[in-house]
Amino acid sequence: MTAHPIELIAGMDDGMDLDQKDQVMSHIAACDMCRTVARTMQRIDGLIAMPEPIRPLPERATPREDVRVAAWASVAVVLTLAVAMAVLVGSVRQTQVAAIDACGVFAAAARSAGVGATNAKASPIKLPSPLAESWTACASGDGADRAGPWLLFRSRPTEGREVRGLLLALTTTEPGKQFVFGDFSPARTTDDTERWITEDSTRASGTGRATAVLAEPYFFVVTAPSDDAMGRLAEAVLAELRQRSWPASSGASKTDACAVIRRAAPSAGLPTKDPSGTPLRTNRHWTDMSVPYPIGLTGETWDNTCAFGSDESWHDPHLLLRVEPTTVQQAISLLSGLPPVSPPWVQIEAGMWLGHSSSSYSDCRGCPIKTKEFSAVAVFDAPHFFVVTQATDETAIQLARAVLAELKRP
Repeated sequence: MTAHPIELIAGMDDGMDLDQKDQVMSHIAACDMCRTVARTMQRIDGLIAMPEPIRPLPERATPREDVRVAAWASVAVVLTLAVAMAVLVGSVRQTQVAAIDACGVFAAAARSAGVGATNAKASPIKLPSPLAESWTACASGDGADRAGPWLLFRSRPTEGREVRGLLLALTTTEPGKQFVFGDFSPARTTDDTERWITEDSTRASGTGRATAVLAEPYFFVVTAPSDDAMGRLAEAVLAELRQRSWPASSGASKTDACAVIRRAAPSAGLPTKDPSGTPLRTNRHWTDMSVPYPIGLTGETWDNTCAFGSDESWHDPHLLLRVEPTTVQQAISLLSGLPPVSPPWVQIEAGMWLGHSSSSYSDCRGCPIKTKEFSAVAVFDAPHFFVVTQATDETAIQLARAVLAELKRP
């Protein structure tokens, strides 16, 4: 627990889970700021619960006047402490979000990675709107040379399901608003990070290649004169960020498709390694990334899609998870145009539909096109709605039940 858990401190007496309460107490013991917050909250609760003292009436004072004065005095004390508490909590939250200085991170990371001149000044980059609303950027020198090295840092906590839309916004071709040239493609996934890299042809644009890194809640893009230098810079930026405290992404593990399918994999019987012995990873789905959303399908659902494996097509198991609460009418409407399966869907039990489709692929450039069949299961269990794909009907149903169990887990 690295961020200041203000909400958890406020709810410690409201039936909090014992393990979570122990974590909060441990954090309070080691954090002066949170200890001050907890004591202030206790003082406010104590004042509210304190019975009003009975005092003798002064001469020439009526009982009604004395009670009014005493009551207003207690209220004034409580209000004063409450206002002070609100200011303190607001200050903590603002400090958390504003604590990371992109130029400070960039300068330290560039030095440790040996990227750029040792005496180069780290200068802020003026970003085009609307990037300036949620990003900060810094580069060596005056920032005029977009070939790098530079750092583009999202100044808000980021969840994995937001990445597709963010990368599309960075590579927009709208005049005056394009910051990164070339399309991003998945580069590498580990247990705690996901990465994307622009195509090699972007070197001709004068900006060089760029690497985007997601390590929730941090999300950033770096570039450098060479791929090797860019990799070192990305690792150094990660190391710098992990030394800084920042609020975690709210509910990310409950709503992120990759986190959900990763947890559901063991009970769904998904293998942990591919035929070559390489551990299987989860990857966000990037097929037709530049194509507009299909009719009837919200961006939240399409963004929040994850493959259990490395395949960008539909061969590996997939999860499409709708983040927003869904009604039965919305679920039925979504089924009419939900990729990768088109109607007809067949209802196999209450709240569960089965469909079939195929995916075309080629083993090499110029090789014959092959077609692979797969099954899909759509599940509605209010407020949840999702679709999974698998090789067979049985394995798709098994995966769907495992995903639903994870979504309903407290």
